[in-house]
Amino acid sequence: MTIAAARKIEPLDFADTVFHGLAGLLLSVGALHVVFSEARTQRRAVLLLATIGVQISPAAVGVDFVDVTRSLDNPVSRSACYGV
Repeated sequence: MTIAAARKIEPLDFADTVFHGLAGLLLSVGALHVVFSEARTQRRAVLLLATIGVQISPAAVGVDFVDVTRSLDNPVSRSACYGV
C-alpha cells in the first residue's frame, strides 16, 4: 500500500502544488480569520486605510497604463484613463 501511494505522490511538484493550488485557499482562510471585536476598536484606522487603498490603487494602475501605452507609441491621455 505505501509503495502504491508513493508512486502516486512522486510525480507531483510540491512547489507548484503549494504555490498555485494551496496559496489562494490559505490566504482566503487567513482573511476570514478576523476578530471583529478587535476590528471594532480599530474602526477609524481600518476605514482610513481602506479608503486610502481604494484611492491609490486605481491611480497607480492609471499611471502605469498611461506609461505603458506611451512606451508602445499609442499614448492615452491621463484624463481619458481616469474618465475625466
